Amino acid sequence: MARPRLSFFCEVGGEEFQQITLDSTLLRDLQQMGAELRVGLLDLSEARADGILRLNRAGIPVVAWLLLPEAEGYWFHADNGAQAAARYADFLEWTARYGLSWKGIGIDVELPIDDARALVARPGRTLLRMLPRLYDEERLAAGAARYRALIEQMQTDGYRVESYVIPLIFDERIAGTQSLQRLIRLLDIPSDKEIPMCYTSSEMGGGALILSYGPEGDAVAIGSTGGGVTFDDGQVLASLAWEDLDRDLLLAQQVSQEVHIFSLEGCLEKGWIPRLRDFDFNRPVYLYSGEIETQAQRRVFIQRMLKVLSWPTVSLMVLLTTGLLLLWLVWRLLSWPFRRRATRQAVALPATS
Repeated sequence: MARPRLSFFCEVGGEEFQQITLDSTLLRDLQQMGAELRVGLLDLSEARADGILRLNRAGIPVVAWLLLPEAEGYWFHADNGAQAAARYADFLEWTARYGLSWKGIGIDVELPIDDARALVARPGRTLLRMLPRLYDEERLAAGAARYRALIEQMQTDGYRVESYVIPLIFDERIAGTQSLQRLIRLLDIPSDKEIPMCYTSSEMGGGALILSYGPEGDAVAIGSTGGGVTFDDGQVLASLAWEDLDRDLLLAQQVSQEVHIFSLEGCLEKGWIPRLRDFDFNRPVYLYSGEIETQAQRRVFIQRMLKVLSWPTVSLMVLLTTGLLLLWLVWRLLSWPFRRRATRQAVALPATS
């Protein structure tokens, strides 16, 4: 089987990115692999532009991965279309000022970063706070319209646009609902290339996650090898061991000839770039027995839950009714000995004349 084209996400500050591109050995390895970079634009600085120009001169294709300041949501979602349009305008000016060359533009379609951090820290309370969003259809429609217009503008300007998506959006489409989108402000918008982020380090599923969702995209992203955003307690996304990345690469090759690894900085820190350069894709790969079936069952359950959530009022009434019924049954069971005793005592009382 042919070796897939490899690409690396890179999500670091401008000066750190500049230092990474000064590594001539890394550039030679990337050239030898025929690899590409998806560079997260945390800033539009001179230092970052210097690094991009160095990659341009080395002939390494670069995709501009647009990001927003954390105060504006960081990733693209239903509530920050105006900020994304302003960021794109700044990107065009920055690109022209330094004469940068891009293979395309990438948009990261996820939930607001503050919601992501809240879900990690306080999942139950955060989900309860989000439930009223299930009724907010207009807000989602307005956000999707703004992003469709922005993507069309990017394409008119000559850029191919790719989107990095949460795999659950495929379950949303199969279910024919908008429950997930309303709940976490997620968007389902068309792009030239859709890349599901099948990160097995997220514990959403093992290697079967790649086999399940990977074929539904135009390429597949795997990881994480380290790096990325930090959460309130300073934690970052869990990272893979080499054995896990080795398995995921072999599985990803089975579903796509374009494999994206998150992240470049994680691979550099672990010293994995030479191993990736010389990686042998002509090997068998194994999964635990039943893993594929378990993942399929998980997806069926998710799709059913999305359908349930698409009727929030009915679902709430069913939950309340079920809860009240359970409380009544518990009360009946707990009060049964006392009711039996009272009945016996009543029968045992002597008759009065």
